[in-house]
Amino acid sequence: LVDVLDDMDAYGELDTAETSGDVPIWVAWGTQNRVLSRSRAAGLEERLHAERVELIDDAGHLAMLEDPDRVTGLVTDLLEATVPVSQAS
Repeated sequence: LVDVLDDMDAYGELDTAETSGDVPIWVAWGTQNRVLSRSRAAGLEERLHAERVELIDDAGHLAMLEDPDRVTGLVTDLLEATVPVSQAS
C-alpha cells in the first residue's frame, strides 16, 4: 500500500493519456468500483481508443482478484483476437 501511495501522482497521467489507436485496448470495469467510479472516468474509453469495454458485475476496483476467471477470460479473448495464428501455436 505504501508503494501505491508513493506513486499516486503517476496515476493522474491516465486522466490525460491518449493513444494512437495502433494497439488494441480493452477496458474492464467493476460495476461496484468505489475507488474510481465510471462517472469519474468519463471519456477514458474515447481517450484510449478502447475497442471494447466490459463491465464486470459484482466486482469492484480489484476485479482481477474478485472475479479472476472473468478477467482471465477477457485477457485470453484479447490475446486470441490480436496474436497472429502463426505465433499462437
